[in-house]
Amino acid sequence: MSPNSESGATASLNQHTINETLSRVPSAVSKTSDLESEKRAATGNTEQLPDDISEAEPRWWESKSLEDKPLDGWYGWGVVISGCFMLMFSMGCVNSYGTYQTYYHLHQFPDEPMSNLAWVGTLQFAVMNIFGIPSGILCERMDTRLVTFVGGVIMAVALIIASFCDSAPWKLILTQGIVFSLGASLVFVPST
Repeated sequence: MSPNSESGATASLNQHTINETLSRVPSAVSKTSDLESEKRAATGNTEQLPDDISEAEPRWWESKSLEDKPLDGWYGWGVVISGCFMLMFSMGCVNSYGTYQTYYHLHQFPDEPMSNLAWVGTLQFAVMNIFGIPSGILCERMDTRLVTFVGGVIMAVALIIASFCDSAPWKLILTQGIVFSLGASLVFVPST
């Protein structure tokens, strides 16, 4: 037997199987619809299903109403710009700590080794990420704008107090390393 005749026999067998399966499908569908109508009659539900699927009510994610559309106009763009500023002040200050560290080493703490000043930036990043989980929980339970406002106030107060730290680096670690990053976590999580 040649390979072409085997493949032709297999193709005709597959075509026969497909035709046989398709001939059974309408009977299976009618049996399913009969079972559905029996269930409705038994439960007293006389609601008819729509023949055309386009007549069915849209699911919650397919809503076409105007109230469910995203905000446009000045308010929507204001939210976007606010989110950019929140990310700039929270992650921007944390990621640009090297600039702070150089200034601190040259002007405020010249006798302090750079490795001690590096703890401020390390703690900023670590504390902000660790307290991201509780701030996410706060955002779910409270108004996001309130959480962000409180975080912004904490960040501002921490940087103002850090500007007065010129005698001991541990004060800088406490204010800019820990307190600032607590506020930054409250600002960063709602903005992302």
